Amino acid sequence: MKIQTMRYTFCISIIAALTLTSISTAQTVDTIAPDPPEVLSQITPEGAVATQAATTDSWGGKTVAQWTERLADPDRRVRWYAVYALGKIGPASASSVEQLAALIADFKQYEYVRGGAAWALGRIGPRSAAAVPVLTDSLGSTLLSVRRNAALALGHIGEAAKPAVARLTEVLQDKDAEVRINAAASLWRIEQNPGAMHVLLTYVAHTEGAGPFLAAKALGTLDGAPRETVVPALVTALGHPQSDVRRAAARSLGQIGADSLAGLRGAMQNSDVTIRLTAIEALGWIGAAGIDDLAAALKDTDARVRLRAAREIGRNAKSAGSTAVNDALVDATADADLRVRDEAVRALRLIRESNP
Repeated sequence: MKIQTMRYTFCISIIAALTLTSISTAQTVDTIAPDPPEVLSQITPEGAVATQAATTDSWGGKTVAQWTERLADPDRRVRWYAVYALGKIGPASASSVEQLAALIADFKQYEYVRGGAAWALGRIGPRSAAAVPVLTDSLGSTLLSVRRNAALALGHIGEAAKPAVARLTEVLQDKDAEVRINAAASLWRIEQNPGAMHVLLTYVAHTEGAGPFLAAKALGTLDGAPRETVVPALVTALGHPQSDVRRAAARSLGQIGADSLAGLRGAMQNSDVTIRLTAIEALGWIGAAGIDDLAAALKDTDARVRLRAAREIGRNAKSAGSTAVNDALVDATADADLRVRDEAVRALRLIRESNP
């Protein structure tokens, strides 16, 4: 006990000597690209560009009415930026639904403005119900960005999009994997269609193409998804040959939360260090419920796992104030690997600052 107390005192002295640095928690990057085509071909309501909808009726210093007015601007770049802004505002942009739907229906309109309008309608959500017919028709568009965003937007509209179910089911045979996966996700959101879930689970198991990533990402966002099949599929994907798929699976397991813990504990026993590393990332996304498992990982045989575990504890400092976690980190300050020692000290400092 005396030795442990001395080590703790020594560790705290190290923390006090460190220069305080600011850190940023993991978050989705919100980026405006100068070239609309490069962005809107990728944007969906759950894509890398999109973050949480605004909580007010303005964005970028302009109101919904002002952005709606810009939908008629002769410059396509202004129109694209306007649909993006209305999508960022989210449900509060409901007054622009008619104008957004008109953009999609205008075949002379720039492709990415049309695709962006579909994306914005999905971000507005159930209040876009009046746009269901034009979104349904857009599932047959020859323009990829229009089909992709229309397929996903219908799911975010929800029950009011039931008239689109037959067409969405047909779109499961689309030649583009993202359209198929977006349609499957929407069918689940609208009516929890078992066939749609089968499509997503099948894609997660694929080893090539963008399908596994897109399916892994979608599975963490679907309310009511069967945990008994989804969690094992995502845990298996932690060992996928594509790093993007592994990280998407980790994030989705984190979104599922405590129901993922049993599967992740099994993954932490896997001899493949890549799987253990990605499981640590998932535990970090889970947050408070995963802290004890992260502390246990500080004893892993691989220094890379121990390092990531210490880092994830630091990211979740507010939830890591227990004596057991503190003791595990204090022990880690004597780790054989310098990087682990430094990260453990950093995590202890962050915990102290977050739990005064």
